[in-house]
Amino acid sequence: MAFIPRIISKFLDLANLQRHNDNFSDIKTELDKHDLHVASKSNPHEVTVVQIGAETPAGAQAKATVVQNNLNTHTSNSAIHTTQSEKDKLAGIAAGAEVNQNSFSKVAVAGQSDVDADSKTDTLTIAGGTGITVTTNPTTDTVTIIATGTATPGAHASSHITGGTDIIPNAVASGNSGLMSGADKSKLDGVATAAGTAGSATDTVIGNRTIDDTVTAATGADTPTRLWSKLANMIKAITGKAIWYIPPVKSIEQLNKDLNDVAGARTGVLQNALINGNIDVWQRGTSFTNPATGTYTTDRFKIAINNLTGVRPTNIIHSRQTLTPGDIPNANYFYRVNTNGAGTGPYRYQLNHLIENGIKLLCGAGKKLTFSFYARSTIAGKKIGVSLVKNYGSGGTPSAVETIAGNNFTLTSSWQKFTVAVDTNTLVGKEFGTNNDDSLILVIAYAWDAATQANYAASSQETFVGSGDIDIAQVQVNAGDTALPFQPRSFAEELALCQRYYFKSFDSSSSTGGSFCYSAAAATVLAGGIIFPVTMRTIPTLVLSQNGVVNQFRKVSDGALASATGISVDVSTKGLGAIGIFGTTIAVSAMYQFDFTADAEL
Repeated sequence: MAFIPRIISKFLDLANLQRHNDNFSDIKTELDKHDLHVASKSNPHEVTVVQIGAETPAGAQAKATVVQNNLNTHTSNSAIHTTQSEKDKLAGIAAGAEVNQNSFSKVAVAGQSDVDADSKTDTLTIAGGTGITVTTNPTTDTVTIIATGTATPGAHASSHITGGTDIIPNAVASGNSGLMSGADKSKLDGVATAAGTAGSATDTVIGNRTIDDTVTAATGADTPTRLWSKLANMIKAITGKAIWYIPPVKSIEQLNKDLNDVAGARTGVLQNALINGNIDVWQRGTSFTNPATGTYTTDRFKIAINNLTGVRPTNIIHSRQTLTPGDIPNANYFYRVNTNGAGTGPYRYQLNHLIENGIKLLCGAGKKLTFSFYARSTIAGKKIGVSLVKNYGSGGTPSAVETIAGNNFTLTSSWQKFTVAVDTNTLVGKEFGTNNDDSLILVIAYAWDAATQANYAASSQETFVGSGDIDIAQVQVNAGDTALPFQPRSFAEELALCQRYYFKSFDSSSSTGGSFCYSAAAATVLAGGIIFPVTMRTIPTLVLSQNGVVNQFRKVSDGALASATGISVDVSTKGLGAIGIFGTTIAVSAMYQFDFTADAEL
């Protein structure tokens, strides 16, 4: 490249400008030499062919020979090049021509229309008819046509029956098969559909059968009628009835339950929690006219009356009556209330029985009680109610009184036994009094008001309804929900149980001249001792008398009477000792007679 001098006029270092100008000619000379060197084509640097990788003439010839050989091989390959004869053949084929092949343009079936090919690619479909199955195998290009034998033949039934040319004989019993005869068809028509299968023997097929309950039951197979008769014979034996279809009074399940109840409550308070339930003991007398509330009549039974706003009948008599033999088993007496009218309600009239510690002994979660009794009345439509009351006693802070509702019953003039079972409820959280006088009270209600009618499951209040008798007998309370058979005690046992609560020294209803004698140890002291027949429930309240006069004593030697204004007695639950006399004097060493009653009722 030629050096082109230029005038340097700006942006130069003017201080060194002269220095640059001085070197200018030298620089130009060198640059001209460079241009001559570049333009030289005489290989001034003596570069070789090998250094620059240029092809030699020999090498180039060798490569050209290889190419020529390949071309010759390609030209001589007839597999990829068309020969002249082949070109001539192609030139002779018309446009659209196809390769020749063996084929049919139509399929002809005798008596049927021809099947013509509609196009060069049309498809012939082969379909199987009745009794013919057509299958294909694409892998082997196979079509298989199979006759299955299920083809429907033409009508020819007449040839096989009577009058035909190819008769099939009727089937032979236990022999050859064949057609069914007309007689056999009639029999078959008379057989119900599905006959002989499970459940096919309907009542219509079996028909009515008569059971004979005298056929003795035995093992082994038998006809249905006899098997049913044997079962009836067994039922009769189990129920004890004369005829197999008469039901027993109680089922086996109920009898078993009753037996379990009896087994668990055969004696004691669980069998019958009431004392004197058979109405045998009447220590205080056998007849009471208009007794006041709180009065004991027959032993352990106490009157409870509340007049409220009503008016009771003017004459109500409680008495012991003798049963007609055979009326009620295991009983001698019954309790009668006789009234001269209905009175005007509302008022309450009850006969109660207090069971000592009955709540603790008989009540609790899951426990049931059943009370039962006989009753009748000459008053038409008279009802009687029963319930239980839980009295937790006195002293301390006992739980409140609770009522367990019972039921009511309409009486007739004939004896009937009534029963009612109740739940006694839990005792959890309950507190008993400290005086040990808690009780479970059986309430027999002759009259009630609207406020207490729910206690007897009644829908209205009840009065005495009219004049007449109301009788009860054989009262019982037992554990469980079934009334147990009444088990009477001997009179001695019943009396002893009653005397725990009340004892009197004389037999009649009023005091005698004196059944016991004490000696006068001093002018105001009678010395002696009496042991009660049984230990009493608590220290009793004593009433001493002679001929019905309280605190009066009779001198044995001359019959002189000594009437005290008051007495003091040494007494315990076991008996009584010395008697202190106030308000009079007695003859020292003399013997004095007296009677007494000892009351330890709840």
